[in-house]
Amino acid sequence: MKPLVLVYTGDGKGKTTAALGCVFRALGSGGRCAVIQFIKCDAQSTGECRMAHQIGLLWECYGKGFLWNQESLEPTREEALKGFARARELAASGQYDLMVLDEVTYALSLGLIDEREFLSWISEIHEMNDGPCLIITGRGASMALQTAADTVTEMKEIKHHFKSGDIKARKFIEF
Repeated sequence: MKPLVLVYTGDGKGKTTAALGCVFRALGSGGRCAVIQFIKCDAQSTGECRMAHQIGLLWECYGKGFLWNQESLEPTREEALKGFARARELAASGQYDLMVLDEVTYALSLGLIDEREFLSWISEIHEMNDGPCLIITGRGASMALQTAADTVTEMKEIKHHFKSGDIKARKFIEF
């Protein structure tokens, strides 16, 4: 069966949450899943990551956190390239039905990962008979990435409690 490539992008909340909903649906149906997280990485700080380890879901982090200045660019590039190499390795292994590449759009838009090479890899995924479906998340997915995908969903913020200024990130909702 042809693998699908889904992109969850946009400025609204819920891209990673939607991807993880698909992961849990797949796991519940006997699927084999992996999550490769780019940029925002703190391997044990989120409830999602802790739960992944409890249930045996492969969850790997390749990043140094969000970039605040040019000095953090090179170490972050190295991590992003390691993450992309690992994603390619896992996809080629034939051991996974679904892979999430969380926040990889940031690595692409910042030039940490060459977009042409990434799009070429997506073409290779599409050619595989039993390759994994990919879910790609993050803001600012390029038009080329959207064109290469089978499904693109844009998360749009209508209203968010952070904007009121007096509500902070809340356990069980944001982390």
